[in-house]
Amino acid sequence: MIKNTQKGGFIKTILLVVIGIIVLSYFGINLREILNSDSVKNNFSAVWDFLAGIWANNILPIILNFFTS
Repeated sequence: MIKNTQKGGFIKTILLVVIGIIVLSYFGINLREILNSDSVKNNFSAVWDFLAGIWANNILPIILNFFTS
């Protein structure tokens, strides 16, 4: 018998995020302050630029080549 292990995955993810936020709140960690700090913004910007470069230089040409040939 094959079980479907994908059931409830989305709900479990939501519950884990909510529990994680509750735990962070319990320890007095303010997510708004963390996300608004300059170092976090710079790090996210660097990661975004890196991923955009991979998309533009590696993934998109493969997709365009597939559909134009």
